Amino acid sequence: MTSSQFASPEEVQSALNTLKGVIQGLDLDGAIESDEIEGLKSWMLLYQAYKDVHPFNELLPAVEKALEDGRIDKFEKADILWLCNRLAKESGYHDRLTASLQEMQGVLAGMLLDGEVKEEEVFGLRKWMDRNSHLRSIWPYDEVDSLLETVLEDGVVSDDEVYILQSFFSSFLGLGDEDESSEADDDVPFSLTGICATNPTLEFAGKRFCFTGQLTDVDYYKVIAKLKEKGAVVVDEVDEATNYLVVGSGGNPCWAYACYGRKIEEAIELRKNGTALVIVHEFDFNKVL
Repeated sequence: MTSSQFASPEEVQSALNTLKGVIQGLDLDGAIESDEIEGLKSWMLLYQAYKDVHPFNELLPAVEKALEDGRIDKFEKADILWLCNRLAKESGYHDRLTASLQEMQGVLAGMLLDGEVKEEEVFGLRKWMDRNSHLRSIWPYDEVDSLLETVLEDGVVSDDEVYILQSFFSSFLGLGDEDESSEADDDVPFSLTGICATNPTLEFAGKRFCFTGQLTDVDYYKVIAKLKEKGAVVVDEVDEATNYLVVGSGGNPCWAYACYGRKIEEAIELRKNGTALVIVHEFDFNKVL
């Protein structure tokens, strides 16, 4: 890649949205620290090859100037976000979902740049998630949303919950050594509600349902019969055509992260690859049914 190469609209939009997310993620705890500044510099290095190409010939100098004193104040932050929005509008590449997902990736990365997740950042992320609820049902929004719901249920973020969040965010962003992260994740206690969509909207006619785990206090065969009455299809395995995976919690009060069953792991992988599959807790499923 050379500085004279053309940057595609997708690359431009990805760069802008990631920067927006990083800037907002850095500011969630009200302070921007040295490790986070290094993260911004790394972002700049990633796009140095385009330094003479529009819009990077405007964007890179603006970020570089803001970093001259080793910090970013609220005015510089506002200027960078304004510039990102203006350049994004000019780029002509409009995909709200893609833009928001890229921004979300930047937010999570910004939270991790200093090596830890702070309580203030968690509450800030909750506000960002609420503003971007149009991402519901898309990976990894549902996973992060339900995890935050569980963590913030008592209004306090404990050290153990911070560790769980940090492990999840690192997993979503593909950070760290795979072997080490896998071993660490197995030790993280993780409520079943943390992998399921929060207050999901369910449709039945023509939709494909799969079940995993043991349903609590309901007759499985009666549930299947009722689904078929509503025009739904019940399948034995999770695949790209599956719309909902219903997770029963009977006999499984707590699962270990990354060890919560084959069908759930398959569903999460499908979601990562863009399949619009929703993982539903049996309690939400029963309420709607």
